[in-house]
Amino acid sequence: MSGLSDLPLEALVPVVGGLIASISWATSSLSTSRASRSVGAWATLAWVSIFGLVIATPLLLTDRLPGPADLPSLAWLAASAVFNVLGLLTLYASFRHGKVGLIAPITSTEGAIAAVIAIAFGAAVSGMVVVALAVTVAGVILTTVGEGVHLRDVLAGRGYLPLAVAAAVFFGLSLYTAGVVSGDVPLVWLSFTPRLAGVLLVAVPLLLMGRLGIPRRAIPFLLLAGAVEVLGIAAYGWGAAQGIAVAAVLASQVGLVVALVSHPMGERLSRRQWAGVLIAGAGVAAVTLLSV
Repeated sequence: MSGLSDLPLEALVPVVGGLIASISWATSSLSTSRASRSVGAWATLAWVSIFGLVIATPLLLTDRLPGPADLPSLAWLAASAVFNVLGLLTLYASFRHGKVGLIAPITSTEGAIAAVIAIAFGAAVSGMVVVALAVTVAGVILTTVGEGVHLRDVLAGRGYLPLAVAAAVFFGLSLYTAGVVSGDVPLVWLSFTPRLAGVLLVAVPLLLMGRLGIPRRAIPFLLLAGAVEVLGIAAYGWGAAQGIAVAAVLASQVGLVVALVSHPMGERLSRRQWAGVLIAGAGVAAVTLLSV
């Protein structure tokens, strides 16, 4: 009788890598949601960037360093890093206004948004991708409707929904710009540049203003988030090297993982919201699978 033991190791690598990435990024969301509610979005981003940079820097030294020929790629990576910082900042701000179990499914549509951006810049698209994008949007709407979300608040930029949507868009832009050069640069650069941008753009200014304090109770959550952000990217790259489609689909299920974990932690979702999470996850998986 065949089973997982009969599969070659190469076939398991994308599965394991994608699952580790998804669990890592879900852990980061749960940790930073706790931290941002006590220290604020700016300080949370600053310390996650600092801890992440400390972890990623030794990894940078294990591969080749940039040279003059890499300048075009570095420009794309810089843009990706800035979008990533903006995404994290709006994500952490949204955690102060809404449930992480509802926010994560929205921000996990980043892959679908990256696909839309690619289409806008001329990438070929099939009818199945359009259908999958529509399914994703329907799932997000089903998840958020009735959760105290009013159109007037959305239009005025109030509440968690505009912030979560903005985070998803920024993450989508980050994925798209990183994807332009992902095959030309070492994987560790993709992990290092967002952490460096966070330190330079957020941590250093806060330090100069004397606002980089950190409560002792928040340190474990911020340190964990910084570590798993780096781990998630490394695990995804490891898995994608053997099978990008499988690794990408599994890694994209961050929203579902967060919803499952946050439920027993007290963030109860209704049956309708669970249906929305599952539909959005299926849509994101379909878009990812059809786009890789």
